[in-house]
Amino acid sequence: MRRIMSCVTVLLFAGIVRGQDVKPDDLKKLLTETRAELKTAQDRKAELAVRVSDLEKANQNQAAQLDDLKRKAASFADRTLFLSTEYAAWTQFINLNPKVKMQWAIFEETIATASAAQSPLFMDTNWPLSN
Repeated sequence: MRRIMSCVTVLLFAGIVRGQDVKPDDLKKLLTETRAELKTAQDRKAELAVRVSDLEKANQNQAAQLDDLKRKAASFADRTLFLSTEYAAWTQFINLNPKVKMQWAIFEETIATASAAQSPLFMDTNWPLSN
């Protein structure tokens, strides 16, 4: 806006300094054009402000989602560490107690497989050995 007004002022003074007769219609036309450009610039500025506001909201939503995913990833990492530690302890316990190991094998063969649900169709139980 300052740039436009300064250009208009310079042009006006240049015309007066040269001794040219500046017609009022020319000044009105120049003023109208300057106002139209100013209005266009202000409208564009308002559009850009709305766009920036929308992008900031989207950015905040994505930041919230990212924080949620990071929290979930940390939770899964903690859970994975816990389960792997439990499995290692269980394996060590079973290997140190042959009687319990034998009972566990019998349990797996009889009760656990009978009560387990059928595996989904998309899962190949013989995968390493299948075609």
